[in-house]
Amino acid sequence: METDTVRVLLHDIREMRKKLDEMERELLRLIIESEEPEIIDDELYAELLRKAKEPKKKPEKGLTLEEALQQLTE
Repeated sequence: METDTVRVLLHDIREMRKKLDEMERELLRLIIESEEPEIIDDELYAELLRKAKEPKKKPEKGLTLEEALQQLTE
């Protein structure tokens, strides 16, 4: 009898976790939808695009992973 009760409780807990996960995903979706995108001017966009494409053309001029992470954290 006790094992049945434990089994039912575990099942209910799993179902609650699933529901909470669904609610969390929905909340994140709503937050993302409510945020306004950052608008940048055409010159900055062109500069960022150029910088993004440069390592593809000349990989030796690109940053290592460590260098890129260091620049991001500065």
